[in-house]
Amino acid sequence: MASSTTSIPESGGSLAHYFNPCDTNDAYRLIHDTISNQPALGEWTEQVRSRFKPIPWTDSTRAVLAAFDMT
Repeated sequence: MASSTTSIPESGGSLAHYFNPCDTNDAYRLIHDTISNQPALGEWTEQVRSRFKPIPWTDSTRAVLAAFDMT
């Protein structure tokens, strides 16, 4: 669960569930629904476990340097 603003959705992609950080009711609803629906939480957990691939810092650094043509 994460904020739906700034670059957070870009980072979390389809693996995160988002709420409007300016709307406490939206955040509450998402948290409540996630905790209350154990089957859906299990499915989401499995999706994250199977699809999330960490990116090493060295790869991130190369991508940034390549974007600035500094390699």
